[in-house]
Amino acid sequence: MARITFPPDRRPIRKVGIIGRGQVVQERIWRALQEINPPFESIVVCSIEECSGLTGLPHLYYQVDLADCILPLEVLHKRGFLGKDTLWVIATPSDSHVQYALQLRALSRVAIEKPVANTSRRARRLLPFADGYEIYSLNHKVFNASVLEFLDECRKDPFLLRHVDHIDAVFYECAGFKHGRQQEDSVEDVQWHPFMAALVAPFRVAGISFNVKVERVQVATHEPDPDRQYAPPKVWTASRVQARVLCDEGELTIDSRQAKGTPTNDKVVRYYAGNGALLKELDLSETGSQAHARMLVALMQPRPDMHVSLMDAINAMQFIDACRKRARVEPPYLWGSVPNFLS
Repeated sequence: MARITFPPDRRPIRKVGIIGRGQVVQERIWRALQEINPPFESIVVCSIEECSGLTGLPHLYYQVDLADCILPLEVLHKRGFLGKDTLWVIATPSDSHVQYALQLRALSRVAIEKPVANTSRRARRLLPFADGYEIYSLNHKVFNASVLEFLDECRKDPFLLRHVDHIDAVFYECAGFKHGRQQEDSVEDVQWHPFMAALVAPFRVAGISFNVKVERVQVATHEPDPDRQYAPPKVWTASRVQARVLCDEGELTIDSRQAKGTPTNDKVVRYYAGNGALLKELDLSETGSQAHARMLVALMQPRPDMHVSLMDAINAMQFIDACRKRARVEPPYLWGSVPNFLS
């Protein structure tokens, strides 16, 4: 990937703090940081491990106690990491997102990796800070090249979405959970992607308000893979969400299917007209750190445009919880297969 050049005299964010040191940080965010030119003046990482284990960029590291998730604010203040010129990226398991965000809410610019919380109740703790505070919700699929192109189309032609009668989303992954990673159920972890990238972001830029009524949800868990390359799942790994989208212009349906441990990778969103004609197809299979690099560059702007708002993210957790409540658990499926209910 080519380095991303940013005019230094126009960049209000010159320092970055990262909370978490897991897979997303190691494989996406840390690599994305190395693609931004000029580099950040200073970087700090806070996580629960004894050391950061991150290489390639000079940085400070402070260990956080998992029991209370309290940041070393006094030290961070002395080091100059609590000012308006600092971006904090929260990339921990979702059950601690809100607690970290509340500690930083009025001090620096804050960006929360998806999902914004692990429950709608926790997410609603951020409601007082949805306006007037620099707290942003992240979703790297919104920054996929194909989605950004579609958002530009919707912005230029808001009537484009008025022709959509049905949205079909598929998110199949060959991989499972890596060993040592905290597992989050696939409704929370994966269904967030198509909901935000295929529905919320395009309708938001087109200026179309909507409500979602969840109709049917099915979930299942895959059997352990024979080679034990991935951790045995403790949560749902496949799901299907069928819902109606109600807006002033009418009604459309959405059918979102996802699964881990499938034979092939397939990540695509298709928009259909009422006569069944394919209107648009979005490729969500872009891998690597490119989308995260685009997100970081957007967050460095004087007025970041993340294409979705914190309020959108809070509402998305209400959608996720509604899906959980309606979920019907199907029998486990074999590793390397697609559950029958997704056909």
